[in-house]
Amino acid sequence: MIQSQSIIEQARNYLEQGNKLRSQGKIEQSVQKYCQSIEIKPDFIPSLIKLAEAYESQSDWESEIICLSRIIELKPDIPAMHLRLARALKKQGNYFSSFKAYEKAAELKQDWTPEIYQEIGDAYKQNCKLGEAALFYQKAIYLSPSNHIFYLSLGDLYSSMSDFAVAAKVYQQVLKSNSGHRKKIYEKLAASYIKLGQHDEARQASKFAALLSEPRPLFSNKHNLTMLFSAKAGCTFAAKWFFYQAGLLDAAEAYHSWIHNFRVQVFYKSAEYRESIDSMLDSSTNTIKIVRNPYSRAVSSYIHAIKYGYADTEMKAYLGREVTSERKFSFREFVGYLSSIDLWNCDIHHRIQVSLLEREAFLKVDYTVHLEESLTRLKSIEMELNLKDSNYSLLSKSSHHTSRAEFDDFSGDKIFCLRPSDKSEFIPHAKSFYDDELQAKISYLYAIDFLQYGYDKNVLP
Repeated sequence: MIQSQSIIEQARNYLEQGNKLRSQGKIEQSVQKYCQSIEIKPDFIPSLIKLAEAYESQSDWESEIICLSRIIELKPDIPAMHLRLARALKKQGNYFSSFKAYEKAAELKQDWTPEIYQEIGDAYKQNCKLGEAALFYQKAIYLSPSNHIFYLSLGDLYSSMSDFAVAAKVYQQVLKSNSGHRKKIYEKLAASYIKLGQHDEARQASKFAALLSEPRPLFSNKHNLTMLFSAKAGCTFAAKWFFYQAGLLDAAEAYHSWIHNFRVQVFYKSAEYRESIDSMLDSSTNTIKIVRNPYSRAVSSYIHAIKYGYADTEMKAYLGREVTSERKFSFREFVGYLSSIDLWNCDIHHRIQVSLLEREAFLKVDYTVHLEESLTRLKSIEMELNLKDSNYSLLSKSSHHTSRAEFDDFSGDKIFCLRPSDKSEFIPHAKSFYDDELQAKISYLYAIDFLQYGYDKNVLP
C-alpha cells in the first residue's frame, strides 16, 4: 500500500512539473515529464490526458491518438475522450474511425452543447447518415434557436437530400431572426425555389441577396435617394456626400473619423434602413452611382493592397513565394493574380464595379457619375433634384488618398513597398503602370465596367 502510494506521488510530481513547464511554453520538456509520470504509473490517466493535450498543441495527431486510445482503454465511458479522439482522427484524415468515435461520444452523453451537436451532425452527414445528422442539427437548434449556423446546416442537409421544400422552410425560418449572413441565406433560398420551379419567389430572394451584397447601397426613404458605389472608386466621398444630403454627416463624423465605421456599424443596422431596404428598388427612387475609370481604379487597388496587406496571403499562393512587408509584388504580378480569380466574387477593393443589382436589372441607375467629373456632375444633380449645395473640398478629403507624382519611367514591373503610415511616399500616376499588355488585360478583366459606364478602353487616364 505504501509502495503504491509512493508511486502515485512520484507520478503526480512529474505531472506537476510537466504542467509548470507547459505553462512556460516549454512543450517538449513538458512531454518528457508527462512520459516519465506514465512510465512510473502507466495507468495514470491525469498524465495521459495532459500528454494528449501537449501532442495536440504540437499537431502531432498520431501521438495524441495513441494517448487518447490508451485513456479509453483504461476508462471507456468518458464521453469527452471519445470526442477528442474523433477530432484527432479527423485531423489525421481517418474519417471513418473519426465517425465511429463521434458515434460513441453521442451514445455516451445526451447533453452536449449545441456546437458539439452541430459537430456530431456534420460527422453523420459526411458518412451519409443524413436522417441522424438532421436529428443532431435539430438538437443544436433547440438548444440555441437564434444561431443561424445551425439552421444553415439543417437547410443545406435537406438540400443535399433534394428535399428543397423543407430546405426553403428552414432558410425562411432563419431569415425571421436578425442573424448575420443574410445574403448567403437568401442565395440558398433562391436556389431552393429554382429547384422547386418557383421562379418568381427565386427572383425575389435573389433580389434581396443582391441588396445585401457588399458594399451595400446607401438609401434614404425620406429623401427618396439611393447611392451606389464601389471600393477604390470614391467610396469615402460618396458616403460623405450621401450622409450630408441625408442630414447625417455631423453624426457620422462625430461617431468616428473613418466615415465607413458609421456606415457599417450604425447606418446599415438602423431600423429605418432595415425596414425600408426594398423601397430603394422602387422606380421613383433617384439612384446615383459613382464610378471610376477602371485603369485608375486597378492601380489604386494595387496600391491599397501593398499598403494594407489584405491580399498578401492570396498573392503568396499565386506567386509561389513569400510576400512580406519588405517584399511585396509588382502591378504586373497583381494583374496576373486578378486574372486568376472570379472578379464578381472577390475582395471588394478589386471587384467589378457593376453591382448585382445592376447586372440582374433589379435596379435602374438614374445618374451615373464619373469620379473624374464628380464635382460638376453632382452640382447639376443637386440642382435638378433640389438637393443641398455641397462643399466638395471638405467632402473629398480622405486619409486613404496617396500622393501621386509625375514619372516618365514605366512602373508596372516595379515592386513598391508601402505601409499604412507611409503618407509621404510618392506613387506614379496610373498611366505610368501600363504597357500595351497590361492595358489589354485590364480592359478585358473589367470589360463590363468600361461598357456599362462609358469609359474608353483605348485611352489611359
